[in-house]
Amino acid sequence: MVLLGYLSTDKIMGSSLSKAEKKAKMQCLFHESMHTNLEPLHIAGEKGVEMICGDGSVCLIFPTLAAHVADYPEQCLLTCAKSGTCPKCQHPNKELGDSTPGVSRTSDWTLNVIRSAQKEVSSKTEFSKLCMSWDVSGCIHRPFWEGFPFANIHESMTPDVLHQLYQGIFKHLVTWCKSAMGSSELDECI
Repeated sequence: MVLLGYLSTDKIMGSSLSKAEKKAKMQCLFHESMHTNLEPLHIAGEKGVEMICGDGSVCLIFPTLAAHVADYPEQCLLTCAKSGTCPKCQHPNKELGDSTPGVSRTSDWTLNVIRSAQKEVSSKTEFSKLCMSWDVSGCIHRPFWEGFPFANIHESMTPDVLHQLYQGIFKHLVTWCKSAMGSSELDECI
């Protein structure tokens, strides 16, 4: 692993800004910072870069964004998904528990929502509302991943083991087993 750069962790101060405006500015700052930090990778992904392989030969490679480990709030920030929705599919938040999978989100789909909203409305408030109606965050006008070759930010999200697997599945499974067989019988089995 190589440290590419530091991201700002400062809070945006200002009494004239609402909580939503501060949050929007933090999201924009994050995406602009990531855009700046990843610009060399973006260029290398388009033009290629020569690297020495394990066998000593020189190969032309095209690096891209492949996987990102993040908790749910950061997944929403990275993918420009509206909080409370799935960062990987277009299922409405009220249908996330359904067994039928939703249509996958793609970088192109998200960018089309953002570009359409930019063309259709003129104010920040209208832009935000229109994006949010499509379950896309209405704060970002230029996602950091825009233009990365062979990359789909939505597919690069890995499961959040603590929150999605342990708290999302295991805890519910234990609760279900307790109700199905009783606490004492479950304790004996474990």
